[in-house]
Amino acid sequence: MIKNGRKIDTLTSLRFIAAMMVIFMHSNGTLQYSLFLSSFNLSQGVSLFFVLSGFIMVYVYPELSKENVLAFFKSRFARIWPVHIAALGLILVVIPPQYVQFWGNRYHFLTSCFMIGSWIPLNKYFALINIPSWSIGTECFFYLCFPLLIYKFYKTWHIKLAIAFLLIVSIIFSCKYFHVPIEGDSINVMAAVYINPLSRLFEFILGMSVGFLFNKMSQKTPGFFLASLLEIVVFYFVYMSLRQVTSWYQTLFGHDPTLAIPTPAEIWVGWSGGSCIAFACLIFILAFQKGIISSILRFPIFILLGEISYSMYLIHYTFLSYYGIYSSWFNSHFTAYQELIIFMSIILSLSYLMWRFVEVPCRRWIINVSLPGIWRKRSEKTKETDNIIFPI
Repeated sequence: MIKNGRKIDTLTSLRFIAAMMVIFMHSNGTLQYSLFLSSFNLSQGVSLFFVLSGFIMVYVYPELSKENVLAFFKSRFARIWPVHIAALGLILVVIPPQYVQFWGNRYHFLTSCFMIGSWIPLNKYFALINIPSWSIGTECFFYLCFPLLIYKFYKTWHIKLAIAFLLIVSIIFSCKYFHVPIEGDSINVMAAVYINPLSRLFEFILGMSVGFLFNKMSQKTPGFFLASLLEIVVFYFVYMSLRQVTSWYQTLFGHDPTLAIPTPAEIWVGWSGGSCIAFACLIFILAFQKGIISSILRFPIFILLGEISYSMYLIHYTFLSYYGIYSSWFNSHFTAYQELIIFMSIILSLSYLMWRFVEVPCRRWIINVSLPGIWRKRSEKTKETDNIIFPI
């Protein structure tokens, strides 16, 4: 059942912010420019996506009957797969063949095409082709779980949230107990704690829980002054969390300064989901669209950037890889900031084209040829909530 069709423009714009966090994290190390953002845990932009996705799923699908499960899966497939495949195809166009690692290994290529690379905790599967796309596989896992998660969610949300949290704790303790290496070709902490869908499920269910709360309270909207105050407070909370969350953890639980590398728990806090509570608060407040920050985020330019941000997220690493191959030429012709401007101009332009000519038409075509009539009519009416669902 699809209940809500009202767009939440603020969350569309928030998608762009989340995508830019990841893009700046990757490009700062490659293009060698310097921004104050380097002091933030920008990798947690992926966590913002996961929490936002859980929120939107419950907002749009507060109930899901057995008869509609297949249609739900088809609509989710239509939403994420076309751009994912287009981004893989772009690699073949942009990157010279000798630098494309999946040639000669069809199994790795197939796991990427079918979006299950992150389900296999080995670097050669989830980090082989288009590195950011590992999160698409993790999101697919969430979608497969969603019919079970949403079942009687109004009664069981706290139990499911607690189980997901205990799952994280179990994975972290297992990594520590068995002395799993931080990185490497075998099973490692980054694969188990950062990539693994089971370790990220808590963030998704947290978003679902906040979405459930919002559905209950959406009629009790705050006034402009109160909403503005709350938005400023939660933005500051997110700001401080992205800068200090690892320090907060170390203050509470201690840290051995002799360790050259962080513990599995510190990796989850600093890289994965340490700021997920702050993100959940931010999403909840912005969803009311009543404050001063919401007014800014509802400007058409930010909404458009939010709509193309899925494509931005999936193609940016391809061009960073291209730069890495020809970095000596770029460095001899441009400054670091000129390279950044060129890079962002290419990403924004191609992302718009991919959104306009691949993402939107392919999604509508798949829906029109595959979904039952009642779902198709609803999807056409709301454009399958094009502007608010961002499954990464």
